[in-house]
Amino acid sequence: MPQELNTKNIVYQKNTLCYEDYCLLRKSAGWSLFSREQTMMALTRSICTVTASENGQAVGMGRLTGDGIYLMITDVVVSPAFQKKGKNHFMKNWDLRLFQMTTAVPA
Repeated sequence: MPQELNTKNIVYQKNTLCYEDYCLLRKSAGWSLFSREQTMMALTRSICTVTASENGQAVGMGRLTGDGIYLMITDVVVSPAFQKKGKNHFMKNWDLRLFQMTTAVPA
């Protein structure tokens, strides 16, 4: 079930990142695109994803990936129109919260 956190007009959702938004945001950052098959494999194998949206349009994303021992925050992108407005910092913090929610640390 997606989790949401609303910050002013930005809505942050866990595990709702779709192929179209992933490609749109990568393109907006000037990053290369992968085939649909590669992208869908990467998205489905993510431990979790976060999408930042305003008025239903994706303006940021991040993914948590890993092998069970090491975890990595990847693909953190904020649309150029939303950069330098504090959203990128919040995206990283939100990813860290998702990391804490999805990993079990032995006592």
